[in-house]
This record gives sequence, structure tokens and C-alpha cells, in this order.
Amino acid sequence: SRDLIWCGSARKKTHQEKHPTMRVPVLLLSALAAVMLLCASAPVLADTPGNCMYEQILGHWTFRMGQGGNTNQVDCAGEVHPKEEFKVELREPDLAVDAQGKKGFWTMIYNQGFEVVISGKKFFAFSYYETHGNDTTSFCHRTFNGWYHNEDGSNWGCYVGEKSQQAINVQRDAPSAGSAAQEDAGVWKSEADMVARINKKQSLWQ
Repeated sequence: SRDLIWCGSARKKTHQEKHPTMRVPVLLLSALAAVMLLCASAPVLADTPGNCMYEQILGHWTFRMGQGGNTNQVDCAGEVHPKEEFKVELREPDLAVDAQGKKGFWTMIYNQGFEVVISGKKFFAFSYYETHGNDTTSFCHRTFNGWYHNEDGSNWGCYVGEKSQQAINVQRDAPSAGSAAQEDAGVWKSEADMVARINKKQSLWQ
């Protein structure tokens, strides 16, 4: 499935329109309520200080993939020990092409990370950043450790991505003292620990 719901960005990507009906099934209402509850309980998942734009993600990437054969509970918090490399070019508007010429698609997740679906696999990772004091720098040519799996949901593993041509790094200053944005200063603090927790045990991305 190419459906993707990401709570923080309030974005849903779908490749198929549903026919309207006069009645909404009870099960659909229950599912909608569950998704709303999930979004309300974990909004921080998409609120990292990372700030990578579409143009910075375009280009040639190498995904260094660790051991597969895991479940979706795979721990990606530690070092990834590459077993193979997967090369892919991300083109406009959303075309992905691998080294064998096979085509797929890719999707930005707000300015936080991106997903690639190609050659029977799905890849997702957050874009890399570092925070020093009140300043955060996004390194948009790299990713944090991410996850991959087969499109049928099997064979999970960890990977890390690196772009062949380095993107321009983006520095993002924290809100100044006394500004209205200061009320939301929690958004600007380092979330490296949060990313590590997500990578260690995740169940939201499929």
C-alpha cells in the first residue's frame, strides 16, 4: 500500500480515491477515532529540529543496509553494520530510480525525513541534524539510522543514507528570548534522545 499517515505533518498520501457512501461504517469511525487518539498521544514524533527542503533531498543516495530478516520491533538505535548498499536517485517530482533502472516513488515527510518505495522495499529515515546550545544545524546529505522492509511488511532491517553530492547545511536558530515563539521553545531543543527511542522500538511506520 502507498497510504501514509504522519501525525505531525497532517499529511495523507493515497493513490486511490474512495467512492463516497451515504453511510459511514461503524468500523471506519472506530479506525478514525484510533488514528486521532494516536496523533494526540504522540505529536512529538514529527517535531524534530531538522529542516531539510525538497531541493536538498533530490539527487543520488546510497543506503547502507544492515542485516535484514527482523520484525518491526528491530532496534535501530545503535551502529548500523552494512551488509549491502542500495543506490537510488531521487528525481522530480517524486520519481525514484535505482542502479538497475527500476522505478519507484519517494515522499517528503514535512521537512523531517523522507520515504522511498522501490524494488519491492520501503525505506524511511529522519534527516540528520546536530544541536549545540541554542543552534541546530541540519545536515541534509545524511540521515539518522532508519528502517527498511519489504513492501509486504516482512524482512525488517536498519539502514543509514548518504547523498553523493553534499547538500548545503541549514542552521536553525532557537527563538529569541521574549518572543512569542519562546512559548513553544520545546520544539527547538535537541531531540536526539527522542530519535534514538523511536529507532530502538517503533511501530508507527509501516
